[in-house]
Amino acid sequence: MIIDRFPGIRRIALEIAYDNGMINRYQSQSVWLSSLDEVLGADGVDEADLRVLDEWCLTLSDEDAETLAAGEQTEMEEVAARCPRPDLCGIFNDIFEQRPDLDQR
Repeated sequence: MIIDRFPGIRRIALEIAYDNGMINRYQSQSVWLSSLDEVLGADGVDEADLRVLDEWCLTLSDEDAETLAAGEQTEMEEVAARCPRPDLCGIFNDIFEQRPDLDQR
């Protein structure tokens, strides 16, 4: 899985998933994480950019990581603004939209 190469991004992605019920009895953590290959491996996603974002995510406190993943919009934007490349935080919107099909078992 691509996500395994980026523990900081994985940390935020899991916060997003658990906060939004994306990982549950119908969608395991490993299946959901593997679905992120579609997001992280999409055309136009640069591995060097992912490394920059990943390294920054690893520096976040637990509170800031939770805010970035599941906070109120303006608070999320405040945390993202501290990223060396705030535009890269947009990938978390793509991760948020990677919703499980709850009817699929």
